Amino acid sequence: MFEITANWYDPSLSVDPFHDLVIGVPFALLMLYGGVRLGRAMLPRDVPSMVWKIFLAAIALRALAVPVLHFTGLSLAFGPDEKSFNVVGSQMARHWQGLEPFPYRADYSAERFFFYVNGLVYYLAGYVKFLPKYINVIVGGVTTIYTYKIARALFNHESGVIAMASVAFLPSLVLWSSLNIRDPWAFLAVTAIVWELIRLRHRVSLGPIVAVLVWLAILFNLRQPTAIIVVGSLGMSFVVARREHIHRNIVVGLTLCVMLLLGFHFLGFSSRHLTASPAEALQMMDAIHQELSKGSGAYGGEGEDISTATGALTWLPKGLTFFLLGPLPWQAETPLQLTALPETLIWYYLLYHAMIGLGFVIRHGRIDAWLLVLLAINLTLIFSLVEGNVGTAFRHRAQVLPLYLILASLGIYLRRAPRPGPPLLRPHPSRLRSHSA
Repeated sequence: MFEITANWYDPSLSVDPFHDLVIGVPFALLMLYGGVRLGRAMLPRDVPSMVWKIFLAAIALRALAVPVLHFTGLSLAFGPDEKSFNVVGSQMARHWQGLEPFPYRADYSAERFFFYVNGLVYYLAGYVKFLPKYINVIVGGVTTIYTYKIARALFNHESGVIAMASVAFLPSLVLWSSLNIRDPWAFLAVTAIVWELIRLRHRVSLGPIVAVLVWLAILFNLRQPTAIIVVGSLGMSFVVARREHIHRNIVVGLTLCVMLLLGFHFLGFSSRHLTASPAEALQMMDAIHQELSKGSGAYGGEGEDISTATGALTWLPKGLTFFLLGPLPWQAETPLQLTALPETLIWYYLLYHAMIGLGFVIRHGRIDAWLLVLLAINLTLIFSLVEGNVGTAFRHRAQVLPLYLILASLGIYLRRAPRPGPPLLRPHPSRLRSHSA
C-alpha cells in the first residue's frame, strides 16, 4: 500500500492508480460529506440561504480544483512543499503500522502539526497523495464560516455575506486550500481565534477559553511567529481599545501575554522565537529575509540588512509596497506572476475598501474590532520585513487576507450606506448566541 516507486516525487502520477480510484475517491467523498455536515452544524438553522449557498460553493470550487491541480502537476509548481508533507506523512503512517522508525523531521520539527494531518490520512486510507488536499478543502470552507461570523458579529449581516463571499471565491484562497500545504490551517486558526475571543468578550465561559487555547496550540505547531504575533496583538488590543483605564489595561494585557507564552513554553511549545531579545529577533528576521530573497521575482536580499532597527525601518517602506501591492502589474514577467495579475487588480479594489473599513474601526472601534485590526497590522509589518520575493510574498499575504477582507466588507457596506453611526460596531447579543458554534 505504501510501496515507494520511482515516481514518488512526481505529483501528477499516482503510486497505484487502481488503489487511488477504489480507495481514494470514496474517502474524498466521505471527507466532503463530513465537511458539509460540519458547516451545517456551525451555521444556525435560521441563517439566510445565501450564506449556506456560499459555503457549498466554496467547498465545491475547491473540491473541483484539487484534481485539476493534482493531475496536471500544477500543485507542485504552486506549493513545492507538498513534497515534504507527502514523504513525512507516509513515513509516519508506516511507523504507526510498525514498518519503520518515526521520521526524524516530524519528531523534531517545531511546526509539526500538518505532518500529523498527512500521516493520519495516509494511515487510514493508504498513500493516496490527493486525499490530504480534501482536508484543506474543508478547512477552506470552514474559514468562510468564521469570516462570516466575525463580520456579522462586529458589523452586520451584509458585511458578513460580503466577507464570506470574498474568502470563498478569491482565486488565491481557493488555490492554497486546494493544495497539500499548511497555509489554510493558519488562515483557519487565526480567524477561529478572533471569533472565539469575540464570544469570550461577550460572555466569559469555559468553551471559548478552551477553543482559544486549542487553536493557539495548533497555530504554534503550524507557524510559531504567527502565533506569537496573535498573542501580542491580543494584549495590545486591551491597551488600545479602552482609553479610560489605560494603566489597568496595560497590566492586564501584559499579564495575559506573559501567561499565555509561559503556558505554551511549559507545555512544550518553546522555541527561539519565545526567548529571543529584540536584537536577536531582528537577526533571525534578517536571516529569513536573506533566505526568501532568492530566485526569480526577488526584490530584496543583497545589500539589504534588517538586522538592526535602522536597517529594518529603512527597508520597511519597500517591503510594505511589495507585500501589499505585489506583484506590481508593470513588473509581472514570469507565467506565475502574470497568472496572479487579475487577482492583484481585484485585491487593489478590496484593499481600498479595507482602508475605509479600517478608518471607521479606528474612529469607533471596541476591543473586538481592535484585535482584528492589530492582528492585520502586526502580521503585515512582520511579513513586510522578512519577505524578499514576489511569489513568496504573494503566498504569505494570504495569511492576512481574511482579516483584510473582513475590513473590506465593512468598507464596501459603508460605501453603499455612507453614514451609519457607531452602533454598527456594537455586536448585538443575539448575533453571538445564534452563532456560538
